Amino acid sequence: MSLKRSIQLVVLLIALLLPVVVHAQAPTPAPSPVRSLSDNISALSQRAAGLLPYFDKEIVSKLMGWFELLAWVLGNCLAGFAMLRVIREDNGEGSGLYWWLGRLALFFVLSGTSLAIINTMSAIGYEIANGNESRQRSVLHE
Repeated sequence: MSLKRSIQLVVLLIALLLPVVVHAQAPTPAPSPVRSLSDNISALSQRAAGLLPYFDKEIVSKLMGWFELLAWVLGNCLAGFAMLRVIREDNGEGSGLYWWLGRLALFFVLSGTSLAIINTMSAIGYEIANGNESRQRSVLHE
């Protein structure tokens, strides 16, 4: 029993002292080149511009459907509560109902064409900033 216990103690000491014996001193690392703040900011902006397509593909495109659904639900709830208010105020009589129907029609037109409006404005903004497809200079460069 004593021999078994002493063997275990020797194995334990070897296991504990082996990392101390094996590790050698690492050489000192070479100093990294020092960059200015403007170089760091420009590198960060280039990296961020490179990540935007991935962000658009992985996050925005997958959440866009949920945001559209949420907008539709909130808009329809607001329209329903507005209709209840119009009916409560004057029992649906008078010009308030006609104005409400006009605002509801405007809401449906804007919510139905919102993506087309945003895409068109985005294309116009891109053309103003970067020029058009025929490689003409942009308005901002001139």
